Amino acid sequence: TMTTLHTLSGALAISSLTLLLALSQTACGGSYGGPASARADSNAPAEWSAIAVKTVLDASAVTPGGVSPMEESRTYAMAFSAAHDALNAIDRRYKPYMSDLQAPGANADAAVASAVSTVLKANLPSQAAALDAAYTAALARLPDGRAKAAGVTLGQQTAQAILAARAGDGSANAQ
Repeated sequence: TMTTLHTLSGALAISSLTLLLALSQTACGGSYGGPASARADSNAPAEWSAIAVKTVLDASAVTPGGVSPMEESRTYAMAFSAAHDALNAIDRRYKPYMSDLQAPGANADAAVASAVSTVLKANLPSQAAALDAAYTAALARLPDGRAKAAGVTLGQQTAQAILAARAGDGSANAQ
């Protein structure tokens, strides 16, 4: 039934996100605060992982037939690839995926919030209002200044790069 399908899809989302969270924790050395962060205990990848799951589940509730597992996994992959490239531009630890940028003074929390929210809004436009509210709240916790502005710009750049790269990937015709 459709309820079973949504439950399975939600379970898949939770298990996928658990893996993404574990990978983000490993890749980010636990908390990815760094010197430009507002709080040392901040963990934007984990926060935005939870927001991503809620966004997909909320989008499924208002989308006839729900969000397909393929669309769901594609959205997560795009959002967190953009976040990876943003964090990697701030503190180069790994090979970039799509965006080979350098922004060592950018705020990591602002970059992650910007990258993930930009991709989620593009892929799940029915959730734009909720995403705008989460994004505004995340940025409000950060001190204003050059680091925050640089993080916002960086996240937008990495998100736009992944969105452009995936625009013609054939996923719209996938079954």
